[in-house]
Amino acid sequence: MIAKAALPFSILPAARSTGHDPARLHELDGLWGLAIILVLVWHYIAGKVQVEAGTAGAYALRLIGFTWTGVDIFFVLSGFLVGGMLMRNRSLGRGALPILIRRLFRIVPLYAASLAGYLALRANVGANAGGGLDWLINDAMPVWTYVAMVQNFTMASSGEHGANWLGITWSLALELQFYLLLAALVTAVDPRKFLAAASVLVSVSVVARVWHTLASEGGGFAGFLLPYSRMDSVLLGVMAASIVAEGGFARRVTDHPVLLGASIAASFVAVIALCAKGQGIGSFGMNAAGHLLVAVASALLIVLLVTLPDGKVRRMFRLPILLAAGTVSYGIYVLHQPVAGLMHHALLGQPPRIATTVDLAVTASALLLTVALAWLSWHMVERPLIQLGYRLTRTRTASE
Repeated sequence: MIAKAALPFSILPAARSTGHDPARLHELDGLWGLAIILVLVWHYIAGKVQVEAGTAGAYALRLIGFTWTGVDIFFVLSGFLVGGMLMRNRSLGRGALPILIRRLFRIVPLYAASLAGYLALRANVGANAGGGLDWLINDAMPVWTYVAMVQNFTMASSGEHGANWLGITWSLALELQFYLLLAALVTAVDPRKFLAAASVLVSVSVVARVWHTLASEGGGFAGFLLPYSRMDSVLLGVMAASIVAEGGFARRVTDHPVLLGASIAASFVAVIALCAKGQGIGSFGMNAAGHLLVAVASALLIVLLVTLPDGKVRRMFRLPILLAAGTVSYGIYVLHQPVAGLMHHALLGQPPRIATTVDLAVTASALLLTVALAWLSWHMVERPLIQLGYRLTRTRTASE
């Protein structure tokens, strides 16, 4: 998740008339920043700190096991922004193709560079290279699945994420699959019936996750990775965009900000409680309720940020650290696992872990390097290519 919109645009027909332009709100960048920080905690701390089972430290790690929700927040944000753009284009009589092309310019170049780096390393060192290299390159999915961006299907079938260099790319494949789904849905469904159709598909998604969990051992992991069982997150983001565009319902919702905030907080507390009980990714509790709670809470939070007058809530999401992280979130996401693996291998000859203060120092250094590389990637690669994608699609639209 993760491919955030880079340039200002009005994504909703009602945005200017209500005085809100969601795509211009820094608060959404801040939410993106919060999401990537959660992902970093999940991959760099929750899954790497080594403690004895049954200790207070082990329980604390279980409590922060909810930080995988950063990716779910990415999906809801993508649904809100991309779905909003698709709806706006439809209202203006334009097609979905320009938006899909722009998303390809956003996601594919850095992804392709990461895949090329992985293939070069694997060709250089081969299998069983030892230390952190094995952790990075062994047990990958077939290369063609990464090229076609369908690796989430082979991961679901194998029951594992595969090589850690590319393990996180399941969500990028899912993003592209979601874009195709949204383009088809927004194009085919009467706008007056969109919320009803999306609600049905959200229900289908939850049922599919539960079915996977009950159907076979390890099925819950497949339910975590497949588009039809994860589409509730992106669809709730689009539903939030539709609600904001309609205006009236959003105003009624945000007439009760305290109640809305309490509902959002209660949803995340419930997910944390599930993790504390050992109901993490792939569990029945998470597949039946956890993902849906995160998606609903994230969609409500977006509506709140877009429609509320300026105040403490919105200022909190404009904190400099959140805005900075949100700006380079995609680069951080793509690069953080390769950087951690290479640094732990080069300096300590081991896969990433935190068992000593030296391990912690190397992980902290990996974090700093990841952020620096992501900043360079944004300024030198991502932003210029995003701007190129906009120029190409604007020319095409004008010529049509």
